[in-house]
Amino acid sequence: MRRIAREHGMLVGAWIGRARWLAIPALLLLPIVAAASLIHVPFRGGFGERVYAPATAVDVRSEYRMIAGHLTLDLSQLELGSSTVTIRASVVAGRLDVIVPPGQTVIVSGTVSAGAADLFGRHRDGNSVPLALVNPGSGSGTLRLDIGNTYGYVRIGEPQSPFPAFGKESTP
Repeated sequence: MRRIAREHGMLVGAWIGRARWLAIPALLLLPIVAAASLIHVPFRGGFGERVYAPATAVDVRSEYRMIAGHLTLDLSQLELGSSTVTIRASVVAGRLDVIVPPGQTVIVSGTVSAGAADLFGRHRDGNSVPLALVNPGSGSGTLRLDIGNTYGYVRIGEPQSPFPAFGKESTP
């Protein structure tokens, strides 16, 4: 937000002061700075399409990151037992699919800065889309998901979710 204020300050200063030429770089930088202000996830993890499918809590990484592309985190075979597992997953630009184990309690938190999300069949879209949901399950384990997506789409659900199959685009 400070960056945007600085850009507006350059524009005002250009017209009030004697450096009217500063309006040109300020106008050129404004869209870049505005887009950069939306980024809230780290630039780590690479590009492309990645699928991770850990089967035990020991196999689970604490973080799954991607800069751009499609990240699928298939936790459907994950044996939680009675433990609580916390996973952070983020994609700067692209798609993030998380398939959760059936019957387990899932606590989701995070945001999509600009884009859309489907959480267990509930659709949300826009800017600064909150990802806050508790999906109670019948199992004794708990899965905590801390999700971040700057530009793109997030889908979280069980394998038999009511929305289109994972990995397949829906058709209008």
